[in-house]
Amino acid sequence: MSRVLTKSFKTACSENDSTMLPSFIGEVTEFQENRVFLALDIGGSTMRAALVHVYRIRHGKQPPPSVMGLHSWDIDAGVRTLSGMAFLRWIAARVQLILSTVDAEKFWRTGSPIPMGLTWSFPFRQISVDDGYVLKTGKGFQCVDDLVGHKLNGLFQDALKAEISIILGTGFNAAIRLPVGVLSELHLKNHPDTWKKTKDHLIVNTELSLFGQSIVQNSEWDKTLQAQIRSACHQPLEYICGGLYLGEIVRLVMIDAIHENTLFNGQMPLGFEKQFSLSSPLAGLFEDDTSVGICQAKLAFSTQFPLPDGQYPSLSDLKYIRQIVRAISRRAGAYIAVSIHALHRFVQSLASDAGRSFQPRSISVGITGSVITKYPNLAKACLACLEEILKATEAFPGVSFEFNECECPTIIGAALAAYIIDQK
Repeated sequence: MSRVLTKSFKTACSENDSTMLPSFIGEVTEFQENRVFLALDIGGSTMRAALVHVYRIRHGKQPPPSVMGLHSWDIDAGVRTLSGMAFLRWIAARVQLILSTVDAEKFWRTGSPIPMGLTWSFPFRQISVDDGYVLKTGKGFQCVDDLVGHKLNGLFQDALKAEISIILGTGFNAAIRLPVGVLSELHLKNHPDTWKKTKDHLIVNTELSLFGQSIVQNSEWDKTLQAQIRSACHQPLEYICGGLYLGEIVRLVMIDAIHENTLFNGQMPLGFEKQFSLSSPLAGLFEDDTSVGICQAKLAFSTQFPLPDGQYPSLSDLKYIRQIVRAISRRAGAYIAVSIHALHRFVQSLASDAGRSFQPRSISVGITGSVITKYPNLAKACLACLEEILKATEAFPGVSFEFNECECPTIIGAALAAYIIDQK
């Protein structure tokens, strides 16, 4: 599967401009002055905002940025169904709340625009370091459908009256650093020739969720899930691995078990038949709860989905649910592992083709996102699967992978992008 996925990455660099979306950032930023930026992270289920303080280099060392006053808000079903401008106004109201809690004059000159960076967790095509067009998404956001084809910079300027810079991040995704020459002119049509001549590499948003059609094996529950989704694009890997869908797959399996009298003696919990009612965090509790009676998961599930006549799930019910969750999370971990291995194989093949092959012994993978960072068992399953792949393929002898969780990466990344555009 890794070999097939690697081949599809190579093809995408030359033929498919809906993936491998090039950024305008190719090098590590070094700060020459102390600055404070407003940073926004608009994710699939959460909006976060904070002030980020970046510090100039001292004695040849770059101090890490610091995050101040981090706030977060759920992006629930009600928000996802807002119109495009209503969604932006919802964001603007929370930005105003952040700014009302700080002494703005302490950080920015009176009357000057507030420099702001944005992590936009939906597909868009960059046309400069600080702007890009909104593309179709597959996360069930009506508001984004209204914004397709519009420039993000202009939309947020209108809603927030602030300067905006943009970095990438969407769904089940990965960013990699590629040689500029690997990408076709179709991908680089918005990059000026003068820019391309001065850059050797650039960061690429792979849009990884759109890959995997040829390797994903769908169960009947997967097919049911995909039939429920109103999506403008097909995202094979995200349906298997994405936090928006893991809980729903668990619910669909449980529904069948209830109908077969295998679970809850055939009794349907109240509200459990509603689509997407079982969240991935709640499902994950059954795997993370190590108590003998699985008490924490039992209480949380029974509170949200009470059984008729005030009954509670039996221990055998709870263990059965744990088996379902474990199987689905292990499968997700395996597909994530295959994706990581394929990306590594892809990057190594490019280096080999260029005569610059170098194989480090330890491959560090930066990870972020609520699913893989909040559920240690999923990360462990993924690493275990990576070890199995390495042993089976023997393609990279002596190599190991390690996960490094990035602290507030979407917030800090937005601030770094704001700094880059501020220096233009």
